[in-house]
Amino acid sequence: MDMDSRLSVARWPQGATVLIVDDDPGVRAAARRVLLPGGFQVLEASDGASALRILQQHPREIWLVLTELIMGGMSGRELAARVLAAPSRPQVLLMSALPDLDGLAPAGAQLPYLRKPFAPEQLALRVQELLLRASPAPTLTPRRSH
Repeated sequence: MDMDSRLSVARWPQGATVLIVDDDPGVRAAARRVLLPGGFQVLEASDGASALRILQQHPREIWLVLTELIMGGMSGRELAARVLAAPSRPQVLLMSALPDLDGLAPAGAQLPYLRKPFAPEQLALRVQELLLRASPAPTLTPRRSH
């Protein structure tokens, strides 16, 4: 299966939004390159505080928060706990160069994890897994036809 076929498997209706949170702009850019061809809208934040502001501005559009676990300021662990407590409760996918999450995930949370560095197809497959588990589907803003 070629790269385009793998990525097209992760398609979601136009308008589903993923918030990428990482202090490394290269990681954000790499994730964006994987998600945009899948039909996702992509928002980016360089830290947890910025991510929370974006979540407050777009509470119903954000379907997935893809966050680095170890960041300056608010950690990905704290961000994930706050996301999981939000009324809209988006999916959370943690990422880190750490080999495992022992003691680092929010208390009681069994969150999906992606180890960095990751290949584009690894991210696409993790997002596909989350799409298949998602229930209910994210609330999308209807697009007007012109």
